[in-house]
Amino acid sequence: MAETAIGPEPGRPYPAAPMYGSRAVGTSPLNVAFLGRVSDEELQDPTLSLPRQATSCQTVLPPGARIVAYYWDIESGRMDPSRRGRSDSYKKFSVPLPRDGGIRDLLDAAAGEPAFDAVICEAIDRVARRTYYGVKIEHDLERCGVPLLAADEGIQNLRKRATQILTRRVKQATAEWYVLETLEKAWDGFCEHATQGWNIGVPPYGYLAERLPHPVPAKRAAGTTKTRLAWDPIRAPVIQKIFEWRVIEKKSRQDIANLLNNDPDLYPPPTANDGRRTRGSWCASTVMEILDNPKYTGFMVWNRRARNTARGKRNPPELWVWSPGPTHKPIISLNLYKAAADIGKARQGSRSARQGNKTTPNKRFYLFRSFVRCAICTRRMEPTTRKKDIAYLRCRIRPTDRSDAAQRWPRHPADLYLPERALLDGILDFFADRVYGQDRRYLFDRELAEADKEARREWQEKIDAVERSLDDLQQRRRRLLNTIETTDDLNPELREDINRRSAEISNDRVAKRRELADLRAHPPTQTGSDTDLFDLLGSVTRTELARVPDELLRDLFEAYGLEITYDAHANSITCMVNIDDHNLPIVSSVTSAIQKTPNPTSGLGVFDVRSEGIEPPTF
Repeated sequence: MAETAIGPEPGRPYPAAPMYGSRAVGTSPLNVAFLGRVSDEELQDPTLSLPRQATSCQTVLPPGARIVAYYWDIESGRMDPSRRGRSDSYKKFSVPLPRDGGIRDLLDAAAGEPAFDAVICEAIDRVARRTYYGVKIEHDLERCGVPLLAADEGIQNLRKRATQILTRRVKQATAEWYVLETLEKAWDGFCEHATQGWNIGVPPYGYLAERLPHPVPAKRAAGTTKTRLAWDPIRAPVIQKIFEWRVIEKKSRQDIANLLNNDPDLYPPPTANDGRRTRGSWCASTVMEILDNPKYTGFMVWNRRARNTARGKRNPPELWVWSPGPTHKPIISLNLYKAAADIGKARQGSRSARQGNKTTPNKRFYLFRSFVRCAICTRRMEPTTRKKDIAYLRCRIRPTDRSDAAQRWPRHPADLYLPERALLDGILDFFADRVYGQDRRYLFDRELAEADKEARREWQEKIDAVERSLDDLQQRRRRLLNTIETTDDLNPELREDINRRSAEISNDRVAKRRELADLRAHPPTQTGSDTDLFDLLGSVTRTELARVPDELLRDLFEAYGLEITYDAHANSITCMVNIDDHNLPIVSSVTSAIQKTPNPTSGLGVFDVRSEGIEPPTF
């Protein structure tokens, strides 16, 4: 190769060529590796961009220098370097450029015995779109004795790098700023798009796409449209039925899918977006997607799923973007959607009453399966059978988890057992007295009054605590002022400390005053006492409940959404049921069936737990 025209000006001494590892740069011949990148395979054309980048690099090389290897990728420059170079997007294009690998292959080659003396890219933002990632790749190359050059920076004098580094860092920071600003503006645009009620993507099952001309004249002339959601008269009633089964009858997702599959003409199965994965039937995951979709409430909701993760990982609800009000015709109410979400939380880890209560037809029926939680760890207690064929509910800490559990729940025993029969009498008393009894209104009002009283007491305690904090801060401020008044000569360091502490106390006082004002402005509201629903439940005696079969008792517990919490330390049980307009029809149906039950057939029946050495819990 020919000598390059790199060297000191005539008459001026110049230091030796800088060393990068074991290789001196600035001498000829110079073999260079090309590094290129295109960030988007859909919005950019790699067949044009990558050859253009290579040409730009070749143009600035000094005479005799040549590109001997080509490393390029089609991927985002914002990815962590450890994840770079794994994309196979390049296989989709016929790029008229050789390819010796991607960024990972380049770094691996530089760490060995590379056939190149330096690496060149068109611009430094082609290496990475984040400053840290770009500097790290540059540093990794230089540790191997391979400098990173950029065509737009010029490479006529490789010995002078100070201005080059300054320019490079500014450009890297600018590139990162540009990407972040673009992302932020795009985010704001998507948020505004959602708040105006425009749908993104395929309409959910139950809705049709109402395509309207794009408001921008140029896009409208090109035939681009925007989409709002319109009712699908065939599938919208299916959505209503799914939520009815979930909220009113407390059915599991699999049970709902089975009911839908029983009549595919009345409940047509959904079609996959790409049409190739269509099952032609309902499944539990499809039902779950419908129950989790808030668009059925009439609100437009965006950012439910992360678009830069595999399979669109579900974002937490607090990150969802909701329109200020309804933007399309709702299929269900917002309250019904929230009720379905609450049922999903309550049923987590449980089995359905019919299918899941018995693993096989020969397995035992457990009356309280999925209804009881441990008060210590809040996990659902699992059913099991112990000596004398007695059914128990167990909360167990597995041996492999005991070290972690000892830190999280130090008072939790390794194995905690509760006999099902010890629960039955108390649960039946609860329903006979609190739900169906003559004094249910009085008991309900008394519970509400006690709850209001407790809320008022906690509110007042918070106010008293904040007022005590304000008094303490005032005392600290006075002591600080006293220090200043009684000290004749304050050195600069002490004066600085006093000023800093005074500012901290002032900020704390402002924060506490705001907290106190907020507490006083929001006293606890008195809970309303609406007992009209009790009149619609009818009356069931304790005797009638005692003769109910186990299967019907489970239906009763399911209808009311029974939740039981067992406190092993206090040996006490807390019961809670839910009565509202949603579950009233199924509750009335089960109550009517109980009233018509003729014979005492309960499998648990009469059982003296004390004779078995078991102390029944209190309620």
